[in-house]
Amino acid sequence: MILRRNRRAARRTAFTLVEMLVVVAIIVVLAGIAVPTTLYVLDGAKRDAAQSQCKHLAQAVHMYMADQTNNPSGAVPTSWDEVINDPKIGLNADALKDPWGNQYQLVVPTQHNSKDGFDVLCTCGGGDPVGSW
Repeated sequence: MILRRNRRAARRTAFTLVEMLVVVAIIVVLAGIAVPTTLYVLDGAKRDAAQSQCKHLAQAVHMYMADQTNNPSGAVPTSWDEVINDPKIGLNADALKDPWGNQYQLVVPTQHNSKDGFDVLCTCGGGDPVGSW
C-alpha cells in the first residue's frame, strides 16, 4: 500500500503535455500582442528622428546661404554637394542618410510652401514624406 502512494506521487511531479501546450499558447498570444506594438513605437521613433534631422539639415542649408558672399540674397543651393563641400558648414555625406538608409532630398523650389524656398525631406518606410516644413 505504501508503494502505490509513492508511485502516484512520483508520477504527478512532472508537467503534463496539456499544461505545457497551454503555457506555450499563452506565450504566443502575449508575443502576438507585444511585437506589433513594439514595431509601431520603433517606427514612430524613426519618423521623429527623421523629422528632427530634416530640421537640422535645413539649418545647415540656411548657414550655407548666409555664408556665401558671392551668392545673391536668397540663392538656394540646388544639390547637397554644394553644402557638403563647404568646410565652414561641417556637414558630411554620412549625415544625409535617414533612419531607413535612404538619402535626404533637397527640393528646390519648395513643394510645401515653405518660406525658405526649399524643402528637406525623406520618404518613410511606409512611403509618407517627412520633412523640415
